[in-house]
Amino acid sequence: FKMNNVSRSRNFSFYADGTWLNKTGAIVGRYPASGLDSFVFTPAGSTPALLLFGDRAKVVEPEKKSWLCVEGSNSFCVTFENQSFAVRHTSKFKNELSLSQGTNTTFQMLDVPADHQFMLTASNSGGKTAIPLHNTKFYHGFKTLRFFPVYADTKNGDFYYQCRNHTDEGGMLKISKPVNEDDLEAWKALYDSLNGKGWRVCGGSVSARSSPCLCTAGIIC
Repeated sequence: FKMNNVSRSRNFSFYADGTWLNKTGAIVGRYPASGLDSFVFTPAGSTPALLLFGDRAKVVEPEKKSWLCVEGSNSFCVTFENQSFAVRHTSKFKNELSLSQGTNTTFQMLDVPADHQFMLTASNSGGKTAIPLHNTKFYHGFKTLRFFPVYADTKNGDFYYQCRNHTDEGGMLKISKPVNEDDLEAWKALYDSLNGKGWRVCGGSVSARSSPCLCTAGIIC
């Protein structure tokens, strides 16, 4: 980032989660910046998916239009263009998205219209009758969808990202299973590596660690 004679009374900086960041925060670089300052932006593992930027000297939240979506191996940037969702991942727009069970995944909305709310669903068309996936809702504006895919369809692992308000505005979402549900030892190892996070208890007190059971609708739990 190269400043071009920015007034010394101004301070270019990043804003995330209600806080102005500085060089001791989650981003490595020289900022706040002004004058002819320049710095290299290096996202870290703790860098938020959505960064706003503006004049720190004003001590007000910058406009939502001034944003930078930080992409990563498990983070996606979502916009709505030409009557469909455009999902960017590692600097490329993709129609079919691939996720893995047991991996925290972020979908960052970028000014998505309120009448075209983004959702993850098992419906291949979306629309008002579609049901959002496990513990997710509907997202628009600059909201963040955080998804922890532990449950996957036992037949093919196919889900979709779609619009809540209209049909056929999204694409396919493939959730791969890291282990075969018939391999009990592999399931135990996976369960332990995640400390059981995301697993449900089904069949009363039966634990998914000792019994990779199948719950309703053919969902691995």
